[in-house]
Amino acid sequence: IYALGVTLFRAVTGVLPFPGEDWYDVMRQHVEATPPRARTLAPVTPALDAVIARCLAKRPDDRFPTADERAPALEASRGARPSGAATVI
Repeated sequence: IYALGVTLFRAVTGVLPFPGEDWYDVMRQHVEATPPRARTLAPVTPALDAVIARCLAKRPDDRFPTADERAPALEASRGARPSGAATVI
């Protein structure tokens, strides 16, 4: 679920959630740092932003328990337009 969050984040923003000088810095951030919200970097819907944020939650208990439980939330985030944006990402 976490890896899906990283993939979704990169897909919609064009950048990884944790840039770094070296692999240790990136790994440390994955463990310790709060990722930025996708909406601060790209015009995404609030629903998609929430799905990505939940996938990237630090505590596994705060993430979707399974991909099957994540799927309806991701599907529901499709089709809505982000405020002020001409296209949906």
